Amino acid sequence: MENEGLGYNVVSKLCQNVPRNSLVAFDNFFTGCNLLESLYEKGIYSVGTVRINRKGLPDIFKKKQPKNLRLLKHEFAAVTASPITAIKWLDTREVTVLTTAHQPRDTTFVKRTQKNGSRQEVLCPKAIADYTLSMGGVDRFDHFRSSYPINRKSRKFWMRLFLFMLDSAIINSYITYTTIHNILVHSHRDFRLRLARGLINNYSCRKARPTIFKIKGGNFGVPDEIRLRNVGVHFPDQDTTYKRCRFCSTKNKEEK
Repeated sequence: MENEGLGYNVVSKLCQNVPRNSLVAFDNFFTGCNLLESLYEKGIYSVGTVRINRKGLPDIFKKKQPKNLRLLKHEFAAVTASPITAIKWLDTREVTVLTTAHQPRDTTFVKRTQKNGSRQEVLCPKAIADYTLSMGGVDRFDHFRSSYPINRKSRKFWMRLFLFMLDSAIINSYITYTTIHNILVHSHRDFRLRLARGLINNYSCRKARPTIFKIKGGNFGVPDEIRLRNVGVHFPDQDTTYKRCRFCSTKNKEEK
């Protein structure tokens, strides 16, 4: 394998068994002119965002542009050097992509949310629209991961790797849960809370005390996943004996 860098080698290895005429999308860590040319020679089309400091990019990607060449919002500029087309589109920020599957004039309409909350269709290069559609799974994963991150700074490299793998497992399990259940009963946050309670399983390094969970308003109650389970089935029954109440009793006052 050619020594073209980590990103080049990873994509080349993963695409060894990809059929011809397929479209492969990747983010700016991997995208480079040499990689796109190599895949194109193998009959594989590709598209990806690109960092503007990569070698061999056209002048339209430079940070400083003359005033007469600066883009207005939702305008784009494109340059082609066969087989690669370089496109820069100004959305809320500049989006730069390289593609071997699209022509400069290939455009489509995408919906964007305006300041007043309305949705409006705007003109967008098809290369960027296809990239967004293809990378939807990665973007969804990043969104879930940024919502409730568990990663922490550590000098030990294996700790960062372990936390990333644990976070990935949680997100993948939640995505599987949403795929199986057509009607979602639990949100992403509730799913994580249920998972955490299940893993903890009432364990505590402190002296054993009644398991009580705080709820809004400072009151005490049972977790929702237990309280709402089999509603209408577990009504209290009258008994001849009395036992200590697990939730109401305290050290100073026991309730029966």
